[in-house]
Amino acid sequence: MNLDEKRNLLALFKSIKKPELRKFIDIPKFYRSKEFDELLELICGHVVDTGDTGRLQELLNFFDRSKFLEDVASRIQVKSGLLVSRELEGFKFVSSTHKKAKSSVDLLTRKKSSPSALVTDKGSGKKWGKGDIDALDHWSRLPGSYGTGKRR
Repeated sequence: MNLDEKRNLLALFKSIKKPELRKFIDIPKFYRSKEFDELLELICGHVVDTGDTGRLQELLNFFDRSKFLEDVASRIQVKSGLLVSRELEGFKFVSSTHKKAKSSVDLLTRKKSSPSALVTDKGSGKKWGKGDIDALDHWSRLPGSYGTGKRR
């Protein structure tokens, strides 16, 4: 994407977020558009490069009170590595590498998660014995066995 296309894309977003035009914008259609994907990629790249979250704040304000807000927040987390949380004055961004960071959905909805919802996988408690062999290491899956397409 060249510089002119980036400028045009940012100008498009600047114009559709105006209140007098926003009421005519179909938000689900914009969310599924190619322009939104490019805009999100551009803004997340800007955040990663400069650390400036102003445009990201504007994008989340555009999707505020829509059913796509959580989806946009999860896509931001994937592309820029930032978790989004809702604050009184706007949105707050937390690095996802932070040890105490919560999931983006919990931070957006501000629900207190129960301890049962935060179960970590500690295994089934079953220990491997001598008779337990992984299915891919079993003798019937070795070369020359049935189903490999080779003759003995």
